Amino acid sequence: MDDDSMHQAVTIKAPGQGSSGILSSLVAMLLLAALLFPLPAQAVIVEGLHQARVAVENTGSESRSQGFVKGLKQVLVRVTGSDRVLSHQDIASLTNRAESLVEEYSYRDLDGNLTLEMRFDGSSVTRQLAELEQSVWGANRPGVLAWVVVDDRAGRQLIKRGSDGDNGDDTDARAWRQDLVNAAELRGLPLLLPRYDSSERNQLSLSEIWGQFMEPIREMSRPYRADRLAVVRIAARGDTLQARWQLQVRGESAMEQGNLSAGSKEELMDKLVAEWARQFAAVYGVDPSALEDAQRLEMRIDGVSSLADYASVRSALMRMEPVESAEPVGVRHDQLQVRVRFAGEVRTLEEYVALDRRFEVVEQAPEDNDRPDMGNWLAAGQPIPQETIESDSFASLYPTLQYRWVVAERDSRDVLEAIEPLNGDSEETPEESLGDDTLPGF
Repeated sequence: MDDDSMHQAVTIKAPGQGSSGILSSLVAMLLLAALLFPLPAQAVIVEGLHQARVAVENTGSESRSQGFVKGLKQVLVRVTGSDRVLSHQDIASLTNRAESLVEEYSYRDLDGNLTLEMRFDGSSVTRQLAELEQSVWGANRPGVLAWVVVDDRAGRQLIKRGSDGDNGDDTDARAWRQDLVNAAELRGLPLLLPRYDSSERNQLSLSEIWGQFMEPIREMSRPYRADRLAVVRIAARGDTLQARWQLQVRGESAMEQGNLSAGSKEELMDKLVAEWARQFAAVYGVDPSALEDAQRLEMRIDGVSSLADYASVRSALMRMEPVESAEPVGVRHDQLQVRVRFAGEVRTLEEYVALDRRFEVVEQAPEDNDRPDMGNWLAAGQPIPQETIESDSFASLYPTLQYRWVVAERDSRDVLEAIEPLNGDSEETPEESLGDDTLPGF
């Protein structure tokens, strides 16, 4: 089979995508919908973690093999959260087998440049990382609202969502934004930027953001309902760019901070986002091999009053990277008891749960020594087989976490309905149909 016929056989077309290709804009649309509608903040499910796009010289087999190696390195950095994986002593044995991990690939002409787009088998990549004893940062990732102020020869300005006619961006501002967006996309970090229109400028000054006064910044950030907050100030010092950043890594208000320097916008943004990704991966990373020795705990979740609630709770838990299984063991009134099998530390699991604000922490579980009572709604749906119902002795064997399930008035179906017209029957790509107000990132 020649190169042309192979290309035709494996061309990738993501569902609902036009010329946008393999790197989906789904996350951007979800983040846009999150701003348009007052939903409780939840972690973003990042699409395309195992996809990559690299420039190649031609469609020959040698060039393609080199492209697969480069693409796999991109994916390894994205799914581990750190480029340190590329320094592993056995990394060459993995990257040399990059082609065997490729599920699909295609070529695309982008502005006159030939690119190779590929998708790797996620399960195989995870198994290989487990053999290298590397942790995996899953697709369930916190959305970060970034307030980034730049002070350079163009003056002091905020990197914001895009020109909306109220605070028009110049070429320099767009360049800063694009470099930040590209870095976030490469690392798989869901990124939100503030609109910072006239109303917001009246309530939060550029000087306050530059000075990193956190109280007014946090107050202005609340309507965005982001999972995490970042504040950065960048200053040009001769040929060097210097950045001082603060990042909310965990759920509490404490901020990690640091300083970076680079010789260009692109280099600085790459270093900045790389450090943020490393910080998050240290909290949310899970050792795949640890699933063999997975721990167990019980979750007691109040406010689960219907089959729909039950399905939503279990679905939310199963999307969390550390969770291997989440099996119900009983129901008493509106409290669902779930046995969770997970990898890693309890603290890591708690951090994942905290990303979904539908789980509201209950400080102390109420005393309850009775056998779980199967409600009529659950018995009718029969989601819990009779043999799985256990006594409360389970709670004495494993740690117990207590939550309350808080359901928003507008659920995810409303978000999907809001997104659907953006795709519709239009011939525009999702990026084009969203226009300049699209949230950058993916």
